[in-house]
Amino acid sequence: MYGGVTLKSDGIKDLERRIEDMRQHMYQTYLENPGDPRLVIISQKLDQLLNELWALKNSNE
Repeated sequence: MYGGVTLKSDGIKDLERRIEDMRQHMYQTYLENPGDPRLVIISQKLDQLLNELWALKNSNE
């Protein structure tokens, strides 16, 4: 279906999957080396995805 609700729902599901993947990546990186400087970058990318999810969920309510 190409209605707005379905497209929004698909976008939300995609973002939720990407967020979970990024969380797992961040956690695995932490387990390997808690002092890894890449953790800051990964965390910032995760924050960006979370902000996108929030915006998508709150758009055109």
